[in-house]
This record gives sequence, structure tokens and C-alpha cells, in this order.
Amino acid sequence: MTTAITEAVATASIHAQRRGTDSALEVTAVIVAEDSQGQPFRYVPFGFVTSQRSEPLTSARQPQHLLPATTEIPPGADEVWLKEAATELGNGLLHQFGITDI
Repeated sequence: MTTAITEAVATASIHAQRRGTDSALEVTAVIVAEDSQGQPFRYVPFGFVTSQRSEPLTSARQPQHLLPATTEIPPGADEVWLKEAATELGNGLLHQFGITDI
């Protein structure tokens, strides 16, 4: 998930630069999943027990609906700012599961 969020923030920043945007850019991330009948999945977070095996995290919350996470990127943001924006989005999504560290 970290890679997907980082790529999305970088892509949004490059898009804003190419368009010559002079105001802050709002970026929103949300996790969406449905089964083949269009019904939402139950979200169950997994964690790695070993490098090759993962199990459901029994201590984590299992929300039925996830809220979007949002951050803002100022015009001309540098690499440090973009990393912070990606971290903010990732934490905003994971905190809904009670996970506080990515």
C-alpha cells in the first residue's frame, strides 16, 4: 500500500506542476473493494508472522466502511513534503484499523 500511495502523490504533484497550478492540491485516498455481486468486502487487516506467512491481525479493528484520507500538497512541494503527504494518507487509512505504524 505504501508504494501505491507514494506513486499517487508523486503523480498528482507532477500533474499539478505541468498544469502550472499555483494553489495547494488536495489528494484523497480511499480503499474500495467489492465481490463479484457488487457487495462490499469485510475489511480484515493482515500482518506478517514471518517473511513468508501472514495472518489476520486479531488485535486490529475490522471496520465495515472506510473513510477517505486526505492531505494537501502545496505548489512547488519538495521531496520531503511529498513523503510527509504520502505518510499522512497511509496513516489516515491504517488508523481506521487501529494500526498506527506503516
